[in-house]
Amino acid sequence: MNRTLLTLACLPALLAPTAETKVPDIALYRQYELPLPPTNALLCIHEHGDIRIVNGKRVQYRLLVFALENLPVEKPVRCLVGIQEWTSSPGDRLTPVSPDVSDVRETEPMGFLDGFEFNVDFAMAIQCQARGWDALASYLLERSKTDYRGPACVTHLAWQYWRYQFAKAQENRPQIVQRLKALLKEKSIGTDENKQLVADMETTLARHDATNDVERLIESLVDYSGGDEPIGTLKRAGFDAVPELIEHLDDRRLTREIHPRIMNCPPQHGRISEHMDDILKGVMSKKDHSTLTKKIATDWWENQQRIGEEKYLISKVLPDDKNAEWPATEMVKTIQAKYPKYLPKLYATVLRDYPKMQSHPLADALVDSSLPRETKIKALLPGVEQTMLDRKRTALFGLLKLQYDGVVPLLVKTLDALPITPDGPYWCTVGAFGNLVAMSRSPDAWDAFLRTAKRVDVGSRMEFMNVMDYNCISDTPLAPRVTFLREFMKDTTVRDVATNAEMYEGPCAGFIHKRIAVRDFAAQQLASLFAMKPNADPSWTSGNWDHLRKQVEAKLKEYDLANQRTDSERK
Repeated sequence: MNRTLLTLACLPALLAPTAETKVPDIALYRQYELPLPPTNALLCIHEHGDIRIVNGKRVQYRLLVFALENLPVEKPVRCLVGIQEWTSSPGDRLTPVSPDVSDVRETEPMGFLDGFEFNVDFAMAIQCQARGWDALASYLLERSKTDYRGPACVTHLAWQYWRYQFAKAQENRPQIVQRLKALLKEKSIGTDENKQLVADMETTLARHDATNDVERLIESLVDYSGGDEPIGTLKRAGFDAVPELIEHLDDRRLTREIHPRIMNCPPQHGRISEHMDDILKGVMSKKDHSTLTKKIATDWWENQQRIGEEKYLISKVLPDDKNAEWPATEMVKTIQAKYPKYLPKLYATVLRDYPKMQSHPLADALVDSSLPRETKIKALLPGVEQTMLDRKRTALFGLLKLQYDGVVPLLVKTLDALPITPDGPYWCTVGAFGNLVAMSRSPDAWDAFLRTAKRVDVGSRMEFMNVMDYNCISDTPLAPRVTFLREFMKDTTVRDVATNAEMYEGPCAGFIHKRIAVRDFAAQQLASLFAMKPNADPSWTSGNWDHLRKQVEAKLKEYDLANQRTDSERK
């Protein structure tokens, strides 16, 4: 996944610019072996490929970077942004510029927050000074609006850079720790918190011998940087992992994760103890946010061992409160792995006794379990008869995944019976039925989907159209999407979110537009399918939409010609 550039629109002005301000000595920057762009690296302005909407207006951030590779049109490019490398996204544009201040004034001050925070303009000022671009260096230094103008700030850059390298580097981690220990001698860096961090890094590098599979999984977390495994395996282990999880509740060794800033809490290194706490709380069905202590966990463990894992899980996976919205999801995964025979009964209990509960955790576990296919299908079929739309959708999704022969007639029946207006906000109730239709690859399902789209209210119709681009449905053919959307190119009905704020809450279809005609949204979706990048925004006038519809109509003619389709064939 590409890293993300986040613009800081309002960096605090801690010190007013002065004429005496000078760029720090490059020698200290080099002494810390901080990154400098190669001499052939081009200074560029980076523009995001996607237009962002901020307060109802189009915004396209323009950021200053060094390109570390040649600049092909469509290929993502490695860049140096301050002291970190970053790779642009497809569709982004990098334009080489001169180091003249007038050429870069329209770029924004920025913070690069993939790792640990640092002042990008300050770092780039030093890099520009190394190139001999004195005027640009001074401009960036003034723009950095920081009171860290001397060695303390360079040392701060070094601290942030090398702790990031500890998290990411595959080699030389002991040498990185030695660099960080040397930095602790600086007063601004040598806090008790930082000293403890370096001590924890040293402990992280001292690998422990593992005596069983659970221990080996826990030991592997020192190289964990995200994803399901080995965390998922530890969660599914249930009681088998509990003694080792408790033993490692105070394990301060670092993983390779970097937790982003949350409110006033700056980015932090991930630790093994955090995962032990999270996994144990899942086993214990403990929902509070307090830190789990060894004593609390040990007392609980002594009591539950007498009950036994199987009985404990089956008695705790569904809450006593019949109005609860969720089962104990981590327990569901353990039951799927160890005791799948209980899943059909648990799913049926949710359908019968828990009117507000999300059914998909149990339905998904049922589908992915080791139970016979016939058992899964039999258990899921009652879900299609539920009145809650999300339960119908969940059951149909499972049946499609299991390739049940009778799923298309059930899907068609469901579509034909959908209410004109759903019983909840549009965005989370009806749109995903389009995903089911696309997955089915059935002409009958597509016909029913179109019939229903023309019958339901404009809010539902827009949600059906919303899932037709490849951001929502992937790996299915283009043709039925185009056929569906073009049916609405003359639909002048206007969707106005002001008519029902409750139903249009959340990210409803085309939510950036308070008012939009169905035909305009259809054109926008078709333009997306044809990779036209319309970038429509709330400032668009009827003239803009007319122009887009004409462009899309022309593209549809090209599409029909390429596919040798006639009007009679489309009908």
